Amino acid sequence: MKKMTQVNSGYKTKIPERVETIPYFFRLGLQVKHADAFLLYYRHLDWTLETGQPIKNWKSLAFNWVYSFQKAKPFRKQSIHS
Repeated sequence: MKKMTQVNSGYKTKIPERVETIPYFFRLGLQVKHADAFLLYYRHLDWTLETGQPIKNWKSLAFNWVYSFQKAKPFRKQSIHS
């Protein structure tokens, strides 16, 4: 598995737009569908953590979200739902 490094700080309370997340996911070596899945997942949670706290750093959250999936099961080229 390729070692991941976090890209940029992303510290802000603003909810990211799709146009912001796609380049970040590209820098992590992923595709548009991964950025879209991230956005859909956290929109469903109203951009809050499990504790109910609002998300303050979407880039850190995205990095950890991707890392947790890669750690559990590496991404496959066919689908993020594999």
